[in-house]
Amino acid sequence: WGYQVGHVVDLHVTANSVLSFTSVVT
Repeated sequence: WGYQVGHVVDLHVTANSVLSFTSVVT
């Protein structure tokens, strides 16, 4: 369970990074 939550948080952080990167590029 703890691993699942951590994995979801990792995906959320990665998604935020991608969105930020896309905003900067655009």
